[in-house]
Amino acid sequence: MNLKAGANQVDPKKETTDLLVAQDVDAKEALALVTESDVEKLELTLGQHKLLVKAIGKLQKDSKSGPAAVALLQSEPVTTKSLTKDGGLDEIL
Repeated sequence: MNLKAGANQVDPKKETTDLLVAQDVDAKEALALVTESDVEKLELTLGQHKLLVKAIGKLQKDSKSGPAAVALLQSEPVTTKSLTKDGGLDEIL
């Protein structure tokens, strides 16, 4: 899987992409739906965990549907707190 194309040049190790492909996360749409708790279940090294979370966040921000639509697809309630966190406003405030 090429995360570079969809996630701002993040270059995961082959083992990381192999784990994702084994879990059928082999498309940008699937990757955009992965949560941080999903990433924790993959038992990645700290560095690969951080890179993957960064790539997913970038992909979600760059997607046309945005974080709110991704949350809806995951059946998670959209709250002011989740919108603030997903939209990056928590870093500004």
